[in-house]
Amino acid sequence: MQLIKTLLTVMAAAAVVTAAPASTSVEKGLQARGCPNGWNVCGTCNGGDCKIALTNHKCDIGKCTKQSGGGDGKLCGAIDVDTPLECPGRG
Repeated sequence: MQLIKTLLTVMAAAAVVTAAPASTSVEKGLQARGCPNGWNVCGTCNGGDCKIALTNHKCDIGKCTKQSGGGDGKLCGAIDVDTPLECPGRG
């Protein structure tokens, strides 16, 4: 009996979560993630690469090195996963 109550509770909670409305404002979602410049994908400079979701990626535009004006912790990103990755330093 206890198992049935637990399963029903879990299923009801899952239904509530899936029924919740999604955010309609793309801008608010981007601001909440801290992505500037209209980027949908953003990360921070880590050494000479842009670290996005625990993975380092090479910069397509600019550099992440301190000497170029980038440096660890500065924001980098791209409009989408198929577009060039922009980094803050000149390159």
